[in-house]
Amino acid sequence: MNKELPLYAVLLSELPHVGERTALEILERCQERGHSLAMFFHLPGPVLRREFPLPEPALRCLERHREAHRRRCEWLATKLVAHGGQAWTLLDRHYPERLQLYGSPPPPLLFVVGDVTCLQRPTLAVLHSRAPTEEMVAGVRRAVELAAREGFAVVTSAGKATYRLVAIACRALGVPRVVVLDRGLFAALGPELDCDPCTHAREGNAEALARGQLVLSPFRLLDHAVGHNGPRRDALVVALADVVFALHARPGGQIERVCLTALDQGRPVLSWNGENPGLVAAGATPVTDADLHSFSRFLGAR
Repeated sequence: MNKELPLYAVLLSELPHVGERTALEILERCQERGHSLAMFFHLPGPVLRREFPLPEPALRCLERHREAHRRRCEWLATKLVAHGGQAWTLLDRHYPERLQLYGSPPPPLLFVVGDVTCLQRPTLAVLHSRAPTEEMVAGVRRAVELAAREGFAVVTSAGKATYRLVAIACRALGVPRVVVLDRGLFAALGPELDCDPCTHAREGNAEALARGQLVLSPFRLLDHAVGHNGPRRDALVVALADVVFALHARPGGQIERVCLTALDQGRPVLSWNGENPGLVAAGATPVTDADLHSFSRFLGAR
């Protein structure tokens, strides 16, 4: 793959004080003016000041340190591509349709590595906000086994034990998994993108690690996890799921909030044993072990 394809996404993501909102505005203004993102990075400083909502540190970077910024980003983009990674903007044809529809708002930039065909399957998120118990582990395994039988990919993360439990069950059972990170790709997967995002063990073979797994991050490539990344990760896990299965959602907690968002968007949310009355009152479907024989029947149910 030509390194120019992700270069301009990396250039945008690495601008100082440019977060998701500003990056989205830049992409939208480029689209309105018929500019490519590549053209944006060749505009002179006065045009950038007049036409784009750039914070002062980003403007100074482009006016005074443009070549140094480009060299650093070329290095990052080259490493990304060399190890099988890609960068997508919201305007790219590869960008996941589920995030366009349900991202609230969709992240303007995504850095990805792995098997993109995972997103061509129906998707399931298995959520719980309680410390793992024997009952919870059994519920996760049953959900993942059912996902395997029905050809689902499971959307999860790696930032906390509740997600890692789901991801590790997927790997043990050979279920395709989509892993949404709360940090950058290099920070999570190592400099060669060959670490398992859930166990952090180095596989030494990025191609083998990529089989049946897609890893996505809306964060800068080298960024480590910080507190406010967690809610964004949770929202994107749910946005990528066609069916949301809440094993446990603490009332007033983050898992309840993202489930309520999914319900507001008209998407199916299942509440195990109806354990969260607030979700059930908002439209979630209570399910028991006896009901748990198919996730496919909930696709397009709302």
